[in-house]
Amino acid sequence: MAPKDERIFFLRHILKRHRIHYHTSWPYWDKGFFPFDNPGKITERQWKLFLERDIASIVCATHECKRTLQLTYHIKAPIYVVGHSINPDYFYPAETISDRKHVKYLYVGCFTENKGIHEIFKIIDNLPKETSEFTFVGKGDLESEIVSFCTTRPNCRHIRFVDSEKALGDIYRDHDILLLPTQQIEGFGMVIIEAMGCGVIPVTTDQVGPCEIITNNVNGYIYPKTSFPQNVCCLHDKIMNRKVDIHQTRLHCIRRSKDYHLDQVAKIWMQALSGSSN
Repeated sequence: MAPKDERIFFLRHILKRHRIHYHTSWPYWDKGFFPFDNPGKITERQWKLFLERDIASIVCATHECKRTLQLTYHIKAPIYVVGHSINPDYFYPAETISDRKHVKYLYVGCFTENKGIHEIFKIIDNLPKETSEFTFVGKGDLESEIVSFCTTRPNCRHIRFVDSEKALGDIYRDHDILLLPTQQIEGFGMVIIEAMGCGVIPVTTDQVGPCEIITNNVNGYIYPKTSFPQNVCCLHDKIMNRKVDIHQTRLHCIRRSKDYHLDQVAKIWMQALSGSSN
């Protein structure tokens, strides 16, 4: 349930005699904005009681989520930080990586304004088509605009939403760079760890989730959203001029992705559900 959802009153009643573990990826519990605006004093009170009295544990997707919860509420229950997970049977690196003379960029996710689709358009129009290729995978409000955009650019293509993890893994492995220019809130960034598992380098804006997964300039690149297109174009030039060791960065991505393998994440979940020390 999203923070400040007014249905908390009914949920507390239903779960009154149950052991509750609450999972959240919302990173801004100390701010004045939430998925549900203006919840009202009664709803605020119900959430306070829920978090401070009802739950056995809280599982947060990021350390920032944990920090702001502790800053805002007097929570007695243990709080764990558990990221999302990937299945290495599907998200694994290619056996061999060709030394291409161009860079293949990929976007995977919702086709919406706040995901920075138009920032990628700027990048496409500012890079040489001979040395860059772009693929959009997903669906959303801007899908028709993406289709129209790609029809007039020979180095750009659109793939409709892919439901199969196996097929998605194959798409990742055929690319070099994942672009994630989120303009608002990115609580975690599932596509980042999927890409890393396949040896694809993530390039993102400086949102909370990506900043906790990526070590900048080691296993990915993090840029301010105000200058994201310019920085990506600069990175492209460095890659083409071999001023960036893209192969070494890939290896760091693969190593980092192992922290999010199913077996590793399952161990932390077991601690949270059993009440072991965090």
